[in-house]
Amino acid sequence: MSNQDELTTEEQATLVNFLNKFEPGPLPQAIFTAIARLIVTPTYLAIPLFEDNGVLKVQLLARELDDPYWPGQVALPGKIILSTDKTLADVYARLIKSEIPDAKIKTGPIFCGHIFEEIIRGREISLINYIILDEAPKQGKLYDVNNLPTNIV
Repeated sequence: MSNQDELTTEEQATLVNFLNKFEPGPLPQAIFTAIARLIVTPTYLAIPLFEDNGVLKVQLLARELDDPYWPGQVALPGKIILSTDKTLADVYARLIKSEIPDAKIKTGPIFCGHIFEEIIRGREISLINYIILDEAPKQGKLYDVNNLPTNIV
């Protein structure tokens, strides 16, 4: 929408009233997608690393075939930072519980940087952290960090 096509005061009030019906936390996908294109979405990513006989490998997880953004691709474990997260430790705990619950973590998370980029749903800033796994993971798949798959998000 260009500046010339701004909503009327009444339309803005209606939109605000609808948005105020939501409690803080996850949103329905269509609404999240509409909002995500207008703001910068903050995310928290974990890079699970494992040394396998002297070869450094990364654990990637397969996206579902019906994933709305990256169907069938592989990705790092990650979470959108929600307004209900009180600390980054809360986000990390949510990530571990939902994406790599069986991970045996030796070290981490260790913050190593951020990425500010344009993705399919809009602009995103990701806080990048790595973790060192104590043993090979039970879910996902390990990939040599020097030979990553072409279908990686």
